[in-house]
Amino acid sequence: MSRKDDFRLWVGVLGPLRLEVDRVEISVGPPKARGVLSFLATRIGNAAGVSEIVEALWGEDPPLSARKAVQVYVSGLRRKLPVGVLRTVRGDYLLDPDVVEADVGQFEMLLARASDLADDPRCRSEVLGRALDLWRGEALPDISQHDIGRAEAVRLTELRLRAEEERCGSLLQSGLHQVAAEELMALVGAQPLREERWALLMIALYRCGRKAEALRSYQQIRSQLANELGIEPGTKLSELELRILRNDPSLDLAEASPRLDGDHFAGAAPMIGGPDRRVRPRLLLPDQEGSMVGRTAELSIVDQSMDRVFARGRNEFVLGSGEPGSGKTTLPSRAGFNAFERGATVMHGCCDPYIASPYQIFYVGYTTKYLA
Repeated sequence: MSRKDDFRLWVGVLGPLRLEVDRVEISVGPPKARGVLSFLATRIGNAAGVSEIVEALWGEDPPLSARKAVQVYVSGLRRKLPVGVLRTVRGDYLLDPDVVEADVGQFEMLLARASDLADDPRCRSEVLGRALDLWRGEALPDISQHDIGRAEAVRLTELRLRAEEERCGSLLQSGLHQVAAEELMALVGAQPLREERWALLMIALYRCGRKAEALRSYQQIRSQLANELGIEPGTKLSELELRILRNDPSLDLAEASPRLDGDHFAGAAPMIGGPDRRVRPRLLLPDQEGSMVGRTAELSIVDQSMDRVFARGRNEFVLGSGEPGSGKTTLPSRAGFNAFERGATVMHGCCDPYIASPYQIFYVGYTTKYLA
């Protein structure tokens, strides 16, 4: 059994620092200790020298006691963490990648996965939404006061802003114009000078039949740019206004993405009551829909299997096992919810632990009345 099967440690830095060991939150301690853990969490598996940590915590003018203080903070962290998690390698420090996960790594992994889904905008929007859900506030608040942490926080924030825009673009490609318009109204309020989100908002409003509002949006961003920066909108926005005025047919969605429902599967069982009466599976309780932390790698395996099934129309099985409390119920529940949101038929069955037949779970799954 690997050490990752023994326990899991999760560090959240996309918001206030959060440390969990086996889903139990652990207090990290004083601000500088939080800074040490935050810095190491941005580079899990890569060693950080004491000098780098000192610069991250104090900038270019550290106190004479800074190096000794880092050693003290590391010792304090080790007392709170499982043995061997915070390692020393030739005088440098690193978090063991075999047992530690961080939301920043999960975020960038999901962005990479989304970039491979350009031909499936609906799935891409879901993956980007999952990446954005990892954010709980400003990035790296414990180390963003100095150059190293500030640069990383700025980089991550820019990735977040671009992911927000790309998600809305994917919603538009999927034909979900009203959903995109609602999200974009909030996004332009949060970042009123980013022209890309104004362009997306104008397209979304136009496709919703709200041409006048789309044109007013252009006048709004034009006024804000003139008043705050003394500039005119870029070529993309100004040309978009003209295309809206002309009712340019190219602004309409050429071809809606195919709906990923139960009929997309070869030989799939029909949904009870038809597609307009789909009900959420009973296992997917409301408090489970966004609460799962960690298990990103395992969930990604299931999602990739679903991607292949949707793309090829051929069935696949994903089997999982684990000790009690390891997430055997939560992980399939989360995966089932993701499938349900993509329009799939979801079946849930539980086998009797006292019956030895390995086929019982499939019988129960296919005969259960809790179809969605």
